[in-house]
Amino acid sequence: MNFQGKRALIIEDEEEIREILNFYLQSEGLEVEEASSGEEGIQKAEKANFDFVVTDLSMPGMKGEKVIEILKTIPGVSKIVVSTGSLKFEESIVDGTLFKPFNKDDVIEMLNKLFS
Repeated sequence: MNFQGKRALIIEDEEEIREILNFYLQSEGLEVEEASSGEEGIQKAEKANFDFVVTDLSMPGMKGEKVIEILKTIPGVSKIVVSTGSLKFEESIVDGTLFKPFNKDDVIEMLNKLFS
């Protein structure tokens, strides 16, 4: 599947995870923006359109559940994916899940599910 022209926003407080996910997504042809906090991510989502947002659940400051709640009200956000190391959250509130630790195959599988 071709993901050229798709835009993604990564909201993740851990720089290493942000960089790895950014690398994987760009290698599949996506345009990627990053945010290191929920607050920063929401500001970016309000200013541009994204085909999907990947947000961490456990972050300092605004928690992932609140970020998701706000992202759902932003017209420019098409889909929301949770990146988590925990199995304890309500998957039905998002469009996809990326369980940590993940690899490139996991990211490609998530993309295929989102856009099939």
